[in-house]
Amino acid sequence: MAKSKIQIKSIIFDMKRAWLFLILVELLLIGYGSVSLAKSYYDKQLYQKYKDQYVWLDEKIYQTAKEETESQGVDLKTMLAIFHSESRGNRYAISSAGAIGLGQVMPVHYKGRKEVLFDPEMNIHLAVRVFKICMDKHNGNLIKALNCYEGRNNREDVNVKYLSEIIENIYYNSKD
Repeated sequence: MAKSKIQIKSIIFDMKRAWLFLILVELLLIGYGSVSLAKSYYDKQLYQKYKDQYVWLDEKIYQTAKEETESQGVDLKTMLAIFHSESRGNRYAISSAGAIGLGQVMPVHYKGRKEVLFDPEMNIHLAVRVFKICMDKHNGNLIKALNCYEGRNNREDVNVKYLSEIIENIYYNSKD
């Protein structure tokens, strides 16, 4: 009986070692363009962490936001916090000022039919682009960039509730 327990433990140990070996091989291949199991696992964990924070978040919105923020050099946590504050994740939201969708993009930022702004991919693309413009305009100052994104471009007053909600959501998952 004791011998079989030792054999089982040995097999389990060998399986763990083989799994670790595969992860190490994957990590070595990252630089050569291989899709990494470790990166994929981390991304799924990160998605779940954000999903726990934002119940409206689905995988397609997450992936689109992740790709757009990476391509524009904008922080993903910040954009998700903006989407949450602006629309609570409602892709069909319309503000009293006429802003549309997840990121509450104003139709002035898109020259086509405004119905297209209800498409989450297009809305995310434009929202990230607008926020990137605001960040660049204010030399990376988050508070001024958020003020700009909200449409308070050169005004000195700030919407404290809006800013504090976004900042609180950004730092909610600050350990990732």
